[in-house]
Amino acid sequence: MDWTAYDTSLRYREGTAVVPTSAGWLVHLPDEQFLRIEAEEASRSVVDDLLGGRTNPAAAMAAAPGAGTADLLDVLLAEGALAGPEPTAPGWVVIVGGGLTSELVDGLLSRSGVRVELAADLDGLDQAGPPTKATPDAVVAVARWLPDRRWRALDGWAAKVGVPWHRAHGEGRSWYVGPFTVPGESPSYEDLRLRRLAACPWPADLLELWAWLDGGGTAAGCEQPGPGEAVAAALLAADVLAHLRGEPVPGSHVQVGVDAVTGIVRRHPVLPVPRDLLVDQP
Repeated sequence: MDWTAYDTSLRYREGTAVVPTSAGWLVHLPDEQFLRIEAEEASRSVVDDLLGGRTNPAAAMAAAPGAGTADLLDVLLAEGALAGPEPTAPGWVVIVGGGLTSELVDGLLSRSGVRVELAADLDGLDQAGPPTKATPDAVVAVARWLPDRRWRALDGWAAKVGVPWHRAHGEGRSWYVGPFTVPGESPSYEDLRLRRLAACPWPADLLELWAWLDGGGTAAGCEQPGPGEAVAAALLAADVLAHLRGEPVPGSHVQVGVDAVTGIVRRHPVLPVPRDLLVDQP
């Protein structure tokens, strides 16, 4: 890479640690591998300023053209230690549903520059349009127990207006996240719902449970925050930020199940259901 015009201070990828040694530096990379860098003593102060963010590559190479700065940067870049300019995530996200998960997602998104709006529920969404007068860049829905009827309505509205949306809900002692839905590109809630019914040994019982919850039923203890909510919030925020930044979304084709009691996290692939093969839907 041509670093002579790179007049911006370096930024390391999150999780990178640079440890000074007698001969140079020991770099602990984000993937937990090690990289040992040796430099001549005459050039070490220049390189040290570079690694410490006190100068930029263009200035460092101008000050010490023979210090091997370009080679050093090429190695760091190839090994995954360097990142580009701090990415931004401009956009407006509406979070529907309350509780700890919503609060955590709000904080994580707001810290990254996203404008966040909280909405209490989804009532009337399929008739009245989006939760607010304008159309958000994405919607995040959270619920302590699965609101099947409301999420089907949200799924239909999102498909109609083309708004991406993400979701997380508690079930039993676990929390389930996703998949992140971009209408026409990744699996919808309806796809997930149909595949769950097809895979369940007791689909009639599952439908009866969902109907009971839709009718106001409440599972024991659901008013208390579940231990998996913090993990669910982190996964939701990471996927939404990736989407807003135009990066690949890790949760676009999977549902992640988090059992914080046992410490088990499972990723379940979810594929769209071919609608032309369906005869009837429950």
